[in-house]
Amino acid sequence: MPWRKLLDDPLSYVWLPRYVVARTRGFAYRLRYLLSARVRIDPGFVAESAMTIRGTGSVHIGRGVKVRRSNTYVVSIRTLSPDARVTIGDGSELGGVQILCRREVTLGEKTLAANCRIQDVDFVTEERDGAPEPVRVGRGVWVGLTALLLKRATVGDWAIVAAGSVVERAIESLAVAMGNPARPIRGVVT
Repeated sequence: MPWRKLLDDPLSYVWLPRYVVARTRGFAYRLRYLLSARVRIDPGFVAESAMTIRGTGSVHIGRGVKVRRSNTYVVSIRTLSPDARVTIGDGSELGGVQILCRREVTLGEKTLAANCRIQDVDFVTEERDGAPEPVRVGRGVWVGLTALLLKRATVGDWAIVAAGSVVERAIESLAVAMGNPARPIRGVVT
């Protein structure tokens, strides 16, 4: 029924430039989590598509973060414990990123990530999982399609993680890494 779609997405029947709709949706997310003690979304947040935040941990989304459209996934942030912390740096752009956190996941400023999964645990259940270890992604990092960043992954500033790579250890700054497990194939990118 067309009226049901109108209720679900009222902006779909009104012609507006895409950036107006994205900024309006971003402002709506900020209002939704305004009184929440665990979720903080800074000004300038832009959401071109849906996003989910679940769990009892804290989530901080920096200034000017953009959630881009993705044909496969929506951006999903899930914290598995009250001590979990997810931090997304200013000016980052995410599309179809799935974050699963029990301890700490940090994305630096101006990080670009598309259709990838970032998790600091091996399994969802505590009895099968070892101790969670933080995942840290530096400034200006590019994370390619279907890449997987596992616990203990540390990606240095301005590095590139190729599509389909599995990162389970440290990648130095300004490196291009690819493979399973991801290894630097090129040192300094100039």
